[in-house]
Amino acid sequence: MVVVVIVGTLVYRYFQKGQEGETPISPIQETTERAAGFVSPEKLPATYVVKANDHLWQISEMFYQSGYNWADIAKENNLASPNLIAIGQKLTIPDVEPKMATAEEISTAETINPGKYTVQEGDWLSKIALRAYGDIFAWEKIYEANKELIGPNPNILEIGQLLTIPN
Repeated sequence: MVVVVIVGTLVYRYFQKGQEGETPISPIQETTERAAGFVSPEKLPATYVVKANDHLWQISEMFYQSGYNWADIAKENNLASPNLIAIGQKLTIPDVEPKMATAEEISTAETINPGKYTVQEGDWLSKIALRAYGDIFAWEKIYEANKELIGPNPNILEIGQLLTIPN
């Protein structure tokens, strides 16, 4: 049974590679590599099919071991709204260098104290949370405190909005 699955996967990949000129990720290979948490860079460029609960940061982490390449994926696929990807949508994963936040970038960023904060160009809630709490996952705390101001989509901030940064 295992041999049949492996041979089937190899045949599938052979024909897919010839059709698209890219290295496709087979369902079995994707499941194995997704469980391991990454896809090796030698397999890029690749085509990825969006699954339930996927988002570009997570997909970027899978291929580059860095979520910061989400913008490269969005640009490669001409996504007007990167936060809106659909289940079954095929994304081309470009062959680019992984982007990493350096310790210098994080340490030189101005710390935000609890109170009020005015949204600047390039801000997003996780970036503000990192500067305020040292934890990007604390963005929900800021969102909950400003839900009426921000609206239903926490990914849309307007430059100049005055946010409350709770303790």
